[in-house]
Amino acid sequence: MKRLQIIRLIAAVLLLVLIMPAAQAGGAPPKITTTGLPRAVVGVPYSARISSVDDPSTPTAFNIYYNPGGKNDFPTTLTLTSKGVIQGTPNKAGTFTFSVQAANGWGEDYKVLTLRVIDVNDLREGGENTSIVGMGDDPLTGVANAVNGGMVVVHADIAYFLDAKGYLYQAPAATGKGTLAYKAREYAWLDSLGDTLYYYHRYLSERGKSKVSLTHKRPTGKTSNVYVTRIARDPIGRKGRATEVTLKKAGISDLSVTDKIVLYIQNDVLVRSRLGTDKPVTLYAYEGTSQRKADHVFPYNGYAYFRDKANGCLYRVALDGEIAQKLTDEKVVAYTAADLQGQAVLYYVNTSKQVFWLPLEGGTPQMVAGIQATALNADQHHVYFVNAADGHSPSRFVPGEEIPEKLVDAKADSIYVFDEHIAFGWRGALHLAPKEGGEAIRLRK
Repeated sequence: MKRLQIIRLIAAVLLLVLIMPAAQAGGAPPKITTTGLPRAVVGVPYSARISSVDDPSTPTAFNIYYNPGGKNDFPTTLTLTSKGVIQGTPNKAGTFTFSVQAANGWGEDYKVLTLRVIDVNDLREGGENTSIVGMGDDPLTGVANAVNGGMVVVHADIAYFLDAKGYLYQAPAATGKGTLAYKAREYAWLDSLGDTLYYYHRYLSERGKSKVSLTHKRPTGKTSNVYVTRIARDPIGRKGRATEVTLKKAGISDLSVTDKIVLYIQNDVLVRSRLGTDKPVTLYAYEGTSQRKADHVFPYNGYAYFRDKANGCLYRVALDGEIAQKLTDEKVVAYTAADLQGQAVLYYVNTSKQVFWLPLEGGTPQMVAGIQATALNADQHHVYFVNAADGHSPSRFVPGEEIPEKLVDAKADSIYVFDEHIAFGWRGALHLAPKEGGEAIRLRK
């Protein structure tokens, strides 16, 4: 019996020795895919991740590779974590070239990277590139639609709207009875420019295929479908839907379009892309040595007006610049651009629901007496708001007169403005009404 156990043990060891090379042959070393790093600023905390294609069977570890024969001047105040994150606060301007190593149980890969660090005094103020900022004649109507959630667009007498599952519907404004615009789902953040509709869409870019065993010539399973998120443009009423921007990551919101650019937020950072280029450019915004992050934004006359995610204050930065200007010292709940007696200004709501206005370039806020709101929007004649002092009803006032006019006898938590209609949301439901007020209809599937 003991002899039989010994024989079995020897057989198991021999089998393990035979299959180990085959197992090892199935693995692959990592492949570093990062080709460039975002620029850094002296005194500003920095973080950037090095990406790679990894073998799922074993973890990949990153290191700075000190090649004795090559240049390696990795900044002394930065570190590279084992997961590939470069982090720290640069203390010196310059161009730094260094090598990184990615290694797993199957091998290694190396990549020479360059990091440019500039002084904070070299940041661009911007406002001069008209191909990005435009000519300063953006329309006011619905400028804050994205800030209100981007759930609906009205073009002529057709409403386009999203349901809770991300399906896109279209409905006659007279009835509100929607039909599916497309069978696909996961649409988000609608906006329009002229006769073109813009939106986010999760898009199937590569369908999964059956895998075949190379040794036995039989199916062994199926690869997963590959999805990307894209910003698409769709000529309203005509064919020709196309991709405006392809995004590799999620965390996107607040899509707005001007006649020059598309502007959005991705992972708390502003991103712009010139229309028709599919080349996203990160719009970094610095206040001194602090990089500001955004949770809401809209573009108007060459500037991005955004709310800072950390302190809730309102800022602006030129669409081709980097220096953020702080506009309010208090937290902002809602905001919009509007026309006050021929002058474009900002209206905003603080945490006490009080409405104020101030010049676009900043200044002393002026309280709008008798108006309390939870959401704002505007056209060239009125400020539209959710009236917190009157049952959260959709209302409006003429800037400079500040006399509230109730438009609909209903409750709202968001408000959208279009050429002939307003739309408002209440607890997930969307409603449509004439711009002059009256009976509202519910947009429904």
